[in-house]
Amino acid sequence: MKVHRFKKSMTLGERGEQLFGERYTGQVEWAGGREYDFNIMLLANGKTELKTDDYLMTDTPNFFIEKFSNDMNKKPGGPYSAYLNGVDYFIYMFINDRKLFVFRDLLSLVADVDHYAHTNGLTLTPVKNEVWSGKYYNTLGYKIPRVALKHLYKEINLGDRLPL
Repeated sequence: MKVHRFKKSMTLGERGEQLFGERYTGQVEWAGGREYDFNIMLLANGKTELKTDDYLMTDTPNFFIEKFSNDMNKKPGGPYSAYLNGVDYFIYMFINDRKLFVFRDLLSLVADVDHYAHTNGLTLTPVKNEVWSGKYYNTLGYKIPRVALKHLYKEINLGDRLPL
C-alpha cells in the first residue's frame, strides 16, 4: 500500500495552489480557509477547491476521488467535502502534466462517482497517511476512469482560460 507522508502531501498541495494562483493571477484569490482554496474573482459563486496529484496521467487512466479524508472519523474528503462546504468548482490538477479538469456541478460529480462505484463493484481504496512517527490513518477513495466522468468536466492546460 502506498504511504503518503503528511508533510510531503501538504507540500504538494501548497505547490499546486501556488502554481495555480500564479497562472491565474488577477482571476483568482486565495481563500485562506479550510473549506476551499480559491475564490474566482468577478463571480458571485466562485468558491473553488483544488486537488493536486503528482503522478503522470500516462501512469493511470484514473482519477483518485477521495470520499473520506480520514477513515477513523469518516470525515468527507475531496468533492464530497467540497459539496458539503458549498464549493462551486472542483479542479483536479495533474501538476506534472500541467493539466486541469474543471468540474462545475459537484452534486452530479459525487452522485456519478457513487453510481459508478456501485454499478462496477468498486471498493474504497485506502491510502495510508503517516501523520507523525508511527501514527497513521487512511484516506479512502475510488479509482474512477477519467473517461467515466468526461461528461462532467472540461479539460484544459494549466494557464488556459478557465471554462467558467
